[in-house]
Amino acid sequence: MIATKSPAPYLTTGVLERSHAGSGSTNDVLLVDVPAATLLGHPAAQQRGRWQGMFDVAVWLRAPAGLPEPLQLLLKYWDENGAHKIVLDRCWPGNHRTVLLNASFSLAATGPIRRAGLYLKATAHPSAVQLDEWHLIPQGRSPRRIS
Repeated sequence: MIATKSPAPYLTTGVLERSHAGSGSTNDVLLVDVPAATLLGHPAAQQRGRWQGMFDVAVWLRAPAGLPEPLQLLLKYWDENGAHKIVLDRCWPGNHRTVLLNASFSLAATGPIRRAGLYLKATAHPSAVQLDEWHLIPQGRSPRRIS
């Protein structure tokens, strides 16, 4: 299953979560809820026991005013063992009008994924950033033979 998303409103309406880990506080802003079926669509996914799978993710953002601070793309997900967070990619500050954050990553879970979302981590609320498009694709298909 391929999950994609078309343009979204500015993130001022995004869900803001505050984390106080480390020396300074940071904000995690929900970009998009990832359907659990997307992650459970991986060939290795199981309803019981531990499993692990590889995925590809890409997020395109618009930043008309540029980025005044670094951003990180995170995947947060919840399984039978609770909450997990994976740092997927980061972008440095600059006059970027468009930003592509992407990664191939390994996800380890116990049982089904109950909830998941893609988040931006920043030290301030990145209100001038707009989600343009995203996708998350499970890997694991048999490789094609090239003769």
